[in-house]
Amino acid sequence: MRTILFLAALVLGAASAQTTPAVTPAASVTITDVPASHWAREAIGVLIGRGILQGFPDGSFSGQAPLTRYEAATLLYRLLTNGTLSQVQLTPADLQAIAKGLEEVTAEILTLSTRLNATEAKNRDQDARLSTIEGQAPLVGARLDAVEAAVLATAPLLTDTVPRSEYLALQARVAALEAGQEANIPAPAPTVAPAQVLAPAAPVTPAVTTPAFPPAQKAAGEPQQNASQPRNLYLGLTATTPISSEARVGGEATLGMKNAVAGFGVQVRAGYRPSAKAFTAEAAVTRPFAFQGVTPYAGVGAGAAFSPRRGAITQNATDSYLSGLVGVDYPFNESVALTGELGVRYFLSNHGYASGLDAGVERGVSPGARLGVKFRF
Repeated sequence: MRTILFLAALVLGAASAQTTPAVTPAASVTITDVPASHWAREAIGVLIGRGILQGFPDGSFSGQAPLTRYEAATLLYRLLTNGTLSQVQLTPADLQAIAKGLEEVTAEILTLSTRLNATEAKNRDQDARLSTIEGQAPLVGARLDAVEAAVLATAPLLTDTVPRSEYLALQARVAALEAGQEANIPAPAPTVAPAQVLAPAAPVTPAVTTPAFPPAQKAAGEPQQNASQPRNLYLGLTATTPISSEARVGGEATLGMKNAVAGFGVQVRAGYRPSAKAFTAEAAVTRPFAFQGVTPYAGVGAGAAFSPRRGAITQNATDSYLSGLVGVDYPFNESVALTGELGVRYFLSNHGYASGLDAGVERGVSPGARLGVKFRF
């Protein structure tokens, strides 16, 4: 602010000297650190050309450096003692350029002041939060000390409860059981006294897992499918509708793989809902589970919906979303299954009608249901 007042005083003083005789302008000074495109270049050139300001001996102006009280006093003293102020001749165009420079400097200083105030407020908030954390530090330390004391008090009890010899024997028996299961043979029976008589061990029957899609009976002469190559791919055709007070039925087609890697499947899905003129495209990762002849599954994914823009139906809008789903497949045979699914989509935007959300909502959840058939191949 002192810089603005000082420049304003120079302008007023120069304006009051317009009636003095014309004098020879000061020698031309070349400023090297103010580019020609700078917003204050014109004002600086006028003031230097009129002898009001001077650059540094190395040809620099140092416009970012602050004006100290010493420099301001020296400049005013120079103007008052050498008669430069009375010799200044400023045209209306010069005054207009100086006034423009003052306005731009004022705006920049106000912006810097606002940013400085915001920074100071942020620092005060951080100091308050740091003080709160420091106040809680003793409580956390006391709780850690209590936990450590409890652990130290429990260690002797654990040592005295289970002798090391029994622990080692139990560990050996567990290792033997695990080895027997891996080799698909009965685990060795525990050692008994010679007087005891052991009954013959029953034969081990391998466990049988009911497949999610039980194999259908083949007709005579029909080629049998290799059991080691189950039907892993599927094509689903479903009817879908949002779960809301208004039924808006659409259709979807799903192409997927039940087991892609490590028991997880993948699927891609495309759909269309006529009521909203909306197309959807989605990709998801699924995890199926075998349970009593049916196949429940769950999954997560992401997609995008394309529909007319709200308020401008001649334009299209794209809304992206994240999705989650749970469902179950009930097989009729190894090739066809009935499928039902519940899903939820979290729309990250609400530009078009595809989301089913209210017009004033920026983002939100849209639940839905699906029912259809899957063809495995």
